[in-house]
Amino acid sequence: MLSAVALVALLRLVRRLRNWIDFPLRGLLRLRHPVRRRSAARLDATLSQLGPAGSVLRSRADHLVARTGLAPGLRRFDEREQSEILAYADLIETVLTIADVQFAGETIDVLDVGIGDWIYASALLGVARGRGAATWPAVSMVGIEVDPWRLYRDGHARIDWAEFYSADLPGTRIVAGDFLAWSHSADFVTLLFPFVDRATHEQWGLPGRFFNPPGILRHAWSLVRENGVLLIVNQGTTEAEIQEQLLVDAGISIVARLTNFESPFYPYQLRRWAFLAQR
Repeated sequence: MLSAVALVALLRLVRRLRNWIDFPLRGLLRLRHPVRRRSAARLDATLSQLGPAGSVLRSRADHLVARTGLAPGLRRFDEREQSEILAYADLIETVLTIADVQFAGETIDVLDVGIGDWIYASALLGVARGRGAATWPAVSMVGIEVDPWRLYRDGHARIDWAEFYSADLPGTRIVAGDFLAWSHSADFVTLLFPFVDRATHEQWGLPGRFFNPPGILRHAWSLVRENGVLLIVNQGTTEAEIQEQLLVDAGISIVARLTNFESPFYPYQLRRWAFLAQR
């Protein structure tokens, strides 16, 4: 009879074998089922649940929406999506405010690594635009995903949702592929919830050859332009501790951070940690 340790090792071996087979198969089949709009929620109704106009929480949300220009995009989504996007905008805006980040130039180039379903696309673009030195600058945003064809339980591929959430965002495009092959620099580079431990990486169906936290971090930092910033967001204390050590090992100085951040707009299962580095 197998010991507990041997059983765990066997299960991990089976998972790795499955990932080795499933990943290229997903890329070959590329099963798609585009997301069609369900009924959207009224944005004012979602915001009214935060309190009456002028209350602290409502004012915080109104400020975010106004500063980032989120209102038109948010009106496409349901109440949960609106709340989650607000929470992302809140987190990103909060950490950029700590470092007083401002992007110079008429155009801001954003590079987001590992976009997943990209529900936060409008939040990221909106916060970047609101931080421009120019009045309402243009934003060019690229989202890179190594596993865009992964199917969710609802039958949609990850890229289906990413396209849905980034629709109507001018200057935005999705790139399917390995980030380490990307060579174009940007003013604002983001890594939201990168895999920093192998077990989580494998649980999400990725082959071991893509697990390279130090390499991904160094490459991301190399693509940050002068006066640009790198933002990394992690879930929970364990991942944050690993991430911070990766930053130390890479010689990247942290200019701002969030610890145990919890937005009032959307409840997280694990609180967020954020690290900001600036060229």
